[in-house]
Amino acid sequence: MPVLISQHDTDTLHFSVHRMAKRQKYSRRRMHNDDADIDYINERNMKFNKKLERFYGEHTTEIKQNLERGTAV
Repeated sequence: MPVLISQHDTDTLHFSVHRMAKRQKYSRRRMHNDDADIDYINERNMKFNKKLERFYGEHTTEIKQNLERGTAV
């Protein structure tokens, strides 16, 4: 005995497949910058370090430069 599928079910399926295809089209991984300094141990730490740099970067540039030069007090 064949199973009849309603028009609403087929429309819902079509919409969900269309939405998944559209989402895959625009999804992408972020590019990795090979020239950037590596100051992280995993992805979560990388995001945390970026957040710290965004909020406190301008206040800590002099300290970072002193540490790199070896003249930190």
